[in-house]
Amino acid sequence: MLAAAPAPLSVAEVHAKTVAACAAFMACSSGMMLVNKKVVRDFKSPISIMSLQLAFAVVVLGTCFAWTMRFGSWRDVWRYLRLISPLFTGMLLSSMLAQVYAPVGLQVVMRNLAPLVALPLERMFNEPVAADRSTWASLCTILLGVALYVSESVVDMSPLDLFAGTALMLINLVLAVFQHLAMRWMLVLEPVSISKPGMLFINNAGALPPVGLLLLLPGFNETWQWRNVWPQATLIDYALLLLSGVIGVSIGYTALLTQHLVSATTQLVLTNANKVIVVIVGMLFMGDPHGPLAVIGISVAIGGSVWYAHARRQISLAAEATNEVARQTAREISGQPDEEKR
Repeated sequence: MLAAAPAPLSVAEVHAKTVAACAAFMACSSGMMLVNKKVVRDFKSPISIMSLQLAFAVVVLGTCFAWTMRFGSWRDVWRYLRLISPLFTGMLLSSMLAQVYAPVGLQVVMRNLAPLVALPLERMFNEPVAADRSTWASLCTILLGVALYVSESVVDMSPLDLFAGTALMLINLVLAVFQHLAMRWMLVLEPVSISKPGMLFINNAGALPPVGLLLLLPGFNETWQWRNVWPQATLIDYALLLLSGVIGVSIGYTALLTQHLVSATTQLVLTNANKVIVVIVGMLFMGDPHGPLAVIGISVAIGGSVWYAHARRQISLAAEATNEVARQTAREISGQPDEEKR
């Protein structure tokens, strides 16, 4: 006897699921940057914290989610490990070290520069990227917002912290673009038979040894912090450290779930709402620059990123319309009836 199919969800249940997924995504997305900033400030050990987060992800994925992982062949694993893992490791390191020097507001405005970094790099690798006047105008707006924020930060931050934080965020953006291009090659051009949880496991497992070895190098050794800072940490500090590991594992799942339930426009709204939350918390509770130029700069940068996303969306819709006209013309020439008329 066949088992009965599960009853479809009601409209109210679908709505509740969507709201819960969006809330979880926003909590993980904004919480990751804020919690990392707090634990790095409290423990003063960015490399050690990153090592613990990677180890936590490997253990959780390897036990609780082992049934979801598929690795294909050893060749696929080696191809992925040698190309993607170094980029992933560099992204994590640059992001974690940026927590030492850059306030969360600077990190937010710098991340808005991602399209400005991505466009020339994608064209270098022959990726077809269309850009119109609205696209370039929005990028200039983002750049203006970053300049306004940095001009305020020059007064409130030491030159060394400002330079180091800005440099680390730029390195992070470049590595993120290269990882995106490499992932496209792995998933589309020459795909590997590895499931997404398997990729997440390889990323974390592959990053753990080099990050751990960093602790042995002069300048990265954190033995003094282990002996003097960690024993002084409170129970809340350790709870936040554990929370950072949980968020690190959860953020990927909540992002996938949200993308499945809501439109790209809604995802954009959530992303920019996160930026606003992070900036407000940073200004109120973490001592970030909060003068007039900083506030205006962040607002302009976030507004520019929304404009950029809208411009990209319009280009995408125009391309889809052009392709549909081309398909319709081809059907008419070949004498094939429309799908709707069949």
